[in-house]
Amino acid sequence: RIELNETNAPTHENIVLEDYSNEQLINCLQRLDDKERIILVSFVIENRSWEEIAKNMNLEVATVRSMCSRAKKKLLQMFYNMERM
Repeated sequence: RIELNETNAPTHENIVLEDYSNEQLINCLQRLDDKERIILVSFVIENRSWEEIAKNMNLEVATVRSMCSRAKKKLLQMFYNMERM
């Protein structure tokens, strides 16, 4: 079970990825910018640390955290829009 939240604390924004088909998830991920997608997948799915991601992408940790937060918000909005259809 993978949840899209930074702290794993229950919030109204938790999105449980198993609630969506692989096709839906892949479609949404592909709509993200390349860097955002790489950072989000690295952090949420691959459980990499902020430091490791930043080093691998030659970015500052703060930049990686910010980009991941932005990517999660975009993904949450995409899922929300799917549910409203």
